[in-house]
Amino acid sequence: MDEMNEMLAFVEEFRTTATSDIPAMEIQLRLAIGYGQRVGELLIESEKAYRLKFAKCLNDLGMMEEETETTRKAKLEAWTAEDKATMQLFKNLYATLKQIRMSLFQAIRTRREEPR
Repeated sequence: MDEMNEMLAFVEEFRTTATSDIPAMEIQLRLAIGYGQRVGELLIESEKAYRLKFAKCLNDLGMMEEETETTRKAKLEAWTAEDKATMQLFKNLYATLKQIRMSLFQAIRTRREEPR
Protein backbone atom coordinates (compact mmCIF):
# COMPACT_ATOMS: atom_id res chain seq x y z
CA MET A 1 0.00 0.00 0.00
CA ASP A 2 3.01 2.30 -0.38
CA GLU A 3 1.58 3.31 -3.73
CA MET A 4 -1.69 4.34 -2.09
CA ASN A 5 0.10 6.31 0.62
CA GLU A 6 2.10 8.11 -2.06
CA MET A 7 -1.10 9.10 -3.86
CA LEU A 8 -2.77 10.28 -0.66
CA ALA A 9 0.37 12.29 0.23
CA PHE A 10 0.22 13.93 -3.20
CA VAL A 11 -3.41 14.94 -2.66
CA GLU A 12 -2.66 16.31 0.80
CA GLU A 13 0.36 18.22 -0.49
CA PHE A 14 -1.73 19.73 -3.28
CA ARG A 15 -4.37 20.86 -0.80
CA THR A 16 -1.88 22.45 1.61
CA THR A 17 0.74 23.87 -0.77
CA ALA A 18 -0.20 26.40 -3.43
CA THR A 19 2.21 27.35 -6.18
CA SER A 20 1.98 29.87 -8.98
CA ASP A 21 5.02 28.54 -10.80
CA ILE A 22 3.98 27.07 -14.17
CA PRO A 23 6.74 24.39 -14.34
CA ALA A 24 5.83 23.21 -10.82
CA MET A 25 2.14 23.07 -11.77
CA GLU A 26 3.01 21.09 -14.92
CA ILE A 27 4.90 18.56 -12.79
CA GLN A 28 1.91 18.29 -10.45
CA LEU A 29 -0.37 17.88 -13.47
CA ARG A 30 1.73 15.01 -14.83
CA LEU A 31 1.66 13.35 -11.40
CA ALA A 32 -2.11 13.83 -11.11
CA ILE A 33 -2.64 12.29 -14.56
CA GLY A 34 -0.40 9.32 -13.76
CA TYR A 35 -1.96 8.72 -10.37
CA GLY A 36 -5.42 9.07 -11.91
CA GLN A 37 -4.64 6.37 -14.45
CA ARG A 38 -3.32 4.03 -11.77
CA VAL A 39 -6.29 4.65 -9.49
CA GLY A 40 -8.58 3.97 -12.44
CA GLU A 41 -6.91 0.59 -12.90
CA LEU A 42 -7.20 -0.16 -9.19
CA LEU A 43 -10.85 0.92 -9.23
CA ILE A 44 -11.64 -1.51 -12.05
CA GLU A 45 -9.88 -4.32 -10.15
CA SER A 46 -11.72 -3.50 -6.92
CA GLU A 47 -15.10 -3.37 -8.72
CA LYS A 48 -14.39 -6.78 -10.22
CA ALA A 49 -13.37 -8.21 -6.83
CA TYR A 50 -16.50 -6.74 -5.21
CA ARG A 51 -18.81 -8.14 -7.87
CA LEU A 52 -17.21 -11.60 -7.68
CA LYS A 53 -17.45 -11.68 -3.89
CA PHE A 54 -21.02 -10.37 -4.02
CA ALA A 55 -22.00 -13.13 -6.46
CA LYS A 56 -20.26 -15.82 -4.38
CA CYS A 57 -21.89 -14.63 -1.16
CA LEU A 58 -25.28 -14.39 -2.86
CA ASN A 59 -24.88 -17.96 -4.07
CA ASP A 60 -23.86 -19.12 -0.59
CA LEU A 61 -26.89 -17.40 0.92
CA GLY A 62 -29.16 -19.02 -1.65
CA MET A 63 -28.19 -22.41 -0.24
CA MET A 64 -29.15 -21.37 3.32
CA GLU A 65 -32.84 -22.16 3.45
CA GLU A 66 -33.30 -21.33 7.13
CA GLU A 67 -32.40 -17.64 6.64
CA THR A 68 -35.00 -14.92 6.22
CA GLU A 69 -34.66 -12.22 3.56
CA THR A 70 -33.72 -9.65 6.20
CA THR A 71 -30.91 -11.77 7.65
CA ARG A 72 -29.70 -12.70 4.18
CA LYS A 73 -29.43 -9.04 3.24
CA ALA A 74 -27.62 -8.21 6.49
CA LYS A 75 -25.17 -11.07 6.03
CA LEU A 76 -24.58 -10.14 2.38
CA GLU A 77 -23.83 -6.54 3.32
CA ALA A 78 -21.54 -7.62 6.17
CA TRP A 79 -19.62 -10.11 4.05
CA THR A 80 -19.05 -7.62 1.22
CA ALA A 81 -18.55 -4.47 3.33
CA GLU A 82 -14.75 -4.42 3.14
CA ASP A 83 -14.67 -4.84 -0.64
CA LYS A 84 -17.35 -2.18 -1.04
CA ALA A 85 -15.41 0.23 1.19
CA THR A 86 -12.23 -0.34 -0.84
CA MET A 87 -14.13 0.30 -4.06
CA GLN A 88 -15.61 3.51 -2.62
CA LEU A 89 -12.17 4.68 -1.50
CA PHE A 90 -10.85 4.31 -5.04
CA LYS A 91 -13.89 6.09 -6.47
CA ASN A 92 -13.34 9.02 -4.11
CA LEU A 93 -9.61 9.17 -4.81
CA TYR A 94 -10.26 9.05 -8.56
CA ALA A 95 -12.75 11.93 -8.31
CA THR A 96 -10.31 13.95 -6.19
CA LEU A 97 -7.49 13.43 -8.68
CA LYS A 98 -9.81 14.42 -11.52
CA GLN A 99 -10.67 17.63 -9.65
CA ILE A 100 -6.97 18.34 -9.10
CA ARG A 101 -6.27 17.83 -12.82
CA MET A 102 -9.02 20.24 -13.78
CA SER A 103 -7.79 22.83 -11.26
CA LEU A 104 -4.25 22.57 -12.56
CA PHE A 105 -5.35 22.80 -16.21
CA GLN A 106 -7.28 25.96 -15.38
CA ALA A 107 -4.49 27.48 -13.28
CA ILE A 108 -1.86 26.84 -15.95
CA ARG A 109 -4.06 28.30 -18.67
CA THR A 110 -4.83 31.37 -16.55
CA ARG A 111 -1.16 31.94 -15.73
CA ARG A 112 -0.19 31.68 -19.41
CA GLU A 113 -2.87 34.15 -20.47
CA GLU A 114 -1.85 36.76 -17.90
CA PRO A 115 -0.12 39.83 -19.35
CA ARG A 116 3.48 40.14 -18.33
